[in-house]
Amino acid sequence: MSLGDFDLNGWTDMYICNDYHHADYLYLNTNGRFTDALHTHTGHISFYSMGSDVGDVNMDGLPDIFTLDMAFEDHVRSKTNMGSMSQARFWEIVADHQHYQYMQNGLQVNMGQGYFSEMAQIGGISKSDWSFSTLFADLDLDGDQDILITNGVLRDVRNNDFNDFVKEKYQNRVGPQNYLEVLSKLPSTPIKDIIFSNDGNMHFSKLPAENGFNTADFSNGMAYADLDGDGKLDVIINHVNAPASIYKNISHTDGHFITVKLKGPGTNVDGLGCTVIVYTGDKKQASTMQTTRGYFSAVEPLIHFGLGQVTKVDSVKVYWDHKSMSMLTNVTVDHELKINYEKDKKVPFHSDPINGIMMADANVVQHEDVDDKYDDYAKEVLLPYKLSQNGPHISVGDINGDGNEDFFIGGAAGHPGQMYLAKTDGTFALTKQPAIDSDAKSEDQESALFDIDGDHDLDLFVISGSYEFEEGNPLLRDRIYLNDGLGHFKSQPERLFQIT
Repeated sequence: MSLGDFDLNGWTDMYICNDYHHADYLYLNTNGRFTDALHTHTGHISFYSMGSDVGDVNMDGLPDIFTLDMAFEDHVRSKTNMGSMSQARFWEIVADHQHYQYMQNGLQVNMGQGYFSEMAQIGGISKSDWSFSTLFADLDLDGDQDILITNGVLRDVRNNDFNDFVKEKYQNRVGPQNYLEVLSKLPSTPIKDIIFSNDGNMHFSKLPAENGFNTADFSNGMAYADLDGDGKLDVIINHVNAPASIYKNISHTDGHFITVKLKGPGTNVDGLGCTVIVYTGDKKQASTMQTTRGYFSAVEPLIHFGLGQVTKVDSVKVYWDHKSMSMLTNVTVDHELKINYEKDKKVPFHSDPINGIMMADANVVQHEDVDDKYDDYAKEVLLPYKLSQNGPHISVGDINGDGNEDFFIGGAAGHPGQMYLAKTDGTFALTKQPAIDSDAKSEDQESALFDIDGDHDLDLFVISGSYEFEEGNPLLRDRIYLNDGLGHFKSQPERLFQIT
């Protein structure tokens, strides 16, 4: 479980990881009442969610979430240990309201108001092996939070070769079995832990072993602390059947830092659950005071911020709760800042406004896309991505010459594309197009509006496709529809050379 005020309303929220097919939980807290907002506030999540942590990867002052899974970097390990590639099972999980889950690490970047966009693949951190614990920590004090990951499971219990061996050797045996003999055949592969260095542009680079964790082990728990008082975070990692490791941070950096120690209200002596935001120029970093981090691990009640070349912090805000906050200005760097709820000045709570574009449903088009079920992977399991069910394509242009932009939206196989004309009140009206309707069996992949016959109006060119049809099927032929200038279209197949 990881804590953070994800919507910055002054109440502490929770993200809870669940292994196997049960979805994670994103509990948003409003006035002390929790609502699971996972389905509405995230697009997809990790499948075998393991450890997690909350940080601020892009210095926008919004808490982000990182979750670990069991996605292997190594090609051989990914094939010998990967789970079933069952499309049917995936959609069963979705139908069971367990959300869209993928076997990869998840970087949920906060877009404001507690809504998240998952960017692990964009960031280059979607795979790390069978991972357990993760921490956000600015190891090189450049102002960008890096990601630390522990790896390793004592026995490769998901090894497909081993499971096939057991089935072949033991399935027909009767009587007592020597299970220790079976277990002795299980592969045991120690794995190096990982440091992903934050490049500062929503992308991470994996540090080579000689610059980071250079020993292969079976690791799970992890914590950080400035053990030698030099301002840089050192790392402690727990191993299975082996002594723990302590890694001294020897980064060559001239970056600055600040640590924040809270004394909270009443019995909350460490200010647990409070949000701290550090402002430097046009950047800000958010962090939550929490001690339980990663996986079965805890750190001291201290928040560490790397600052890069900044020599003075403009301000530090502490959101104590939904009622009050404190703010200190012109804070010096390279020291521990102590903030006391009882002694430091407080003002009524208010969070920073979210800068961004807010979209609302204008409800000017009454259109619903319909696409029948089809599983490309049942036909070819090694496809890199689906070639059917890509969703509709839209082409925009003034179809009837009235000066307003109209549009054509493609249809899936069995459903015709549709042409909409703009009305003077800003809404759109569906038009009847018998020529387009007659080609409903084809699947529209792309389209374009341009003057094909030189009569100064926009004609329609539609590209057919989909993996549902075999090579040579006439439903794969592209199509041309000529415009009469008033927005009525007629099919002209003879104008197009045939490619199927």
